[in-house]
Amino acid sequence: MVCKKCGAEEIFRRETFVCPICEKLKILPKDLAMKVVTKQIDWFNQAFYRLLRTFNRKSFVVWLFGEREKIAHSFFSEKPFINLNDFLAVNVLIKRVMKDAEDNGEQNANEKNTKELISLFSTFVEVQERKHLIDEGYGCYVFKEEFDINNLDINNLDVNKLMGNFVLYYTYEWQDIVKSFGNNLIFPEPEGKKYLEKYKEEYEKIQANPPKPEHYSTEETMSHLFPLLQTFLVSLNKNKLFAETFDITYLKESGLSLPKILDLVKSFKGHSGMMNLSSEKDFKAIIKKVFAGHREGIILRNLLFSKENQSIFPFFAKIDNNILTSTKFITLMSLYYFPIYYKSEFDSEIAKRGNDFEKKEVPDKLNELGFSTHSPITDKKKSTLEIDCLAWKDGILYVIECKIWDIKKLFEHRNIHQYRIRDLQGVVDGKSYSMKNGVQVEKDKPSLSDKIVFIKENLQKYCPDYKLIKEIKGLIITKSYPPMKEYKGIRMIAYDELPSLI
Repeated sequence: MVCKKCGAEEIFRRETFVCPICEKLKILPKDLAMKVVTKQIDWFNQAFYRLLRTFNRKSFVVWLFGEREKIAHSFFSEKPFINLNDFLAVNVLIKRVMKDAEDNGEQNANEKNTKELISLFSTFVEVQERKHLIDEGYGCYVFKEEFDINNLDINNLDVNKLMGNFVLYYTYEWQDIVKSFGNNLIFPEPEGKKYLEKYKEEYEKIQANPPKPEHYSTEETMSHLFPLLQTFLVSLNKNKLFAETFDITYLKESGLSLPKILDLVKSFKGHSGMMNLSSEKDFKAIIKKVFAGHREGIILRNLLFSKENQSIFPFFAKIDNNILTSTKFITLMSLYYFPIYYKSEFDSEIAKRGNDFEKKEVPDKLNELGFSTHSPITDKKKSTLEIDCLAWKDGILYVIECKIWDIKKLFEHRNIHQYRIRDLQGVVDGKSYSMKNGVQVEKDKPSLSDKIVFIKENLQKYCPDYKLIKEIKGLIITKSYPPMKEYKGIRMIAYDELPSLI
């Protein structure tokens, strides 16, 4: 978005766009902003470590497992909403506290101070994400009062001078990323609460009369739950911080199937929404029974987090001779593991939805908006020349390419969108790209410009209203919001933006 007065690119905060030039905002250069946010992270790190040292670590881990289980229970039984930063924070904290579980303070954890620490650490996560956004060029720091970076000593500094003097603003590009997330039910917390409130009655009706459980095949489950599965997969991999925390690919590499993990969860008795405790002996007996035929050591090494085994995700945790278990949480994580374990089926569902997007969703929406359509079109003389859709109205005919190219892992990283820009430009220029042995391979294909020429030469054949057509344009429609709006005169819009064509 460009300022109408001076032409400068606007930035935004809390959905309000401002011109940094006209408003005379003091924006830090990127290198200086990175130094400031690094100092903020260092301050949080030191302050949080000092605070942790006052707690009895073992009791803290137990309460963290309990709070994590409550988050999962709430998702299934109360409202389908998760605060992602809290969700990340509680899992990072479990690993961090377990690392020095023997370094005990005198203060015992309880429900109140555990929630407070999770909230505090969640704020720390937000500061870490600020650094990521600034580094990726999606955010910038605006400062209120002049300062000297060399005087920002984190050991002897009023915290307000370090934290309160700097405000994060977002670039216009970030808005489209947020909107694409929103289309997949991944919202900033205020918008998430608004969405839940909007559909509150509908959700309460489902809770009051839940559907009867049915047995579905893997493919049927993938189809029915695809939006939810994709939401979990993308949200828990939205940036490197999340992807590293929730990396459970080693489960599949070790042969731990999703059905077996769910069988394991069913083997533990306990109250829903409460953390369970079992002896090491009972835990190993259950492992031996559920994973009969597997080597017990391999199973334990991939599932049981302990001070000696910290490279894995903390599904279960060993404290002395007891095993902490959170069954609802593991059930929740199974939704995340599903598309990882059944990757080929997940990819097939994406391909199917991409086909439906081209052949049904887009034409149906255009018809709804009053356009006449014709799809698909193939040149019999040149089979590689395929046109997804023609749409015309009020004398303008669009030659359309549809690309589902939806949100994916690490969607908050700029290089993902640079690849999307490359591919969008490739549609116009007649290039397709793939990777082979780590090397980019480029292939020629009919360009959108070629397709426009083809339609101009065969307009009467494909458009019954050809006499009314005054202008023919190219158009690319994507499922999520495209990272560029135009290239060589070709407009690019998201599916949700189709009404703007009227």
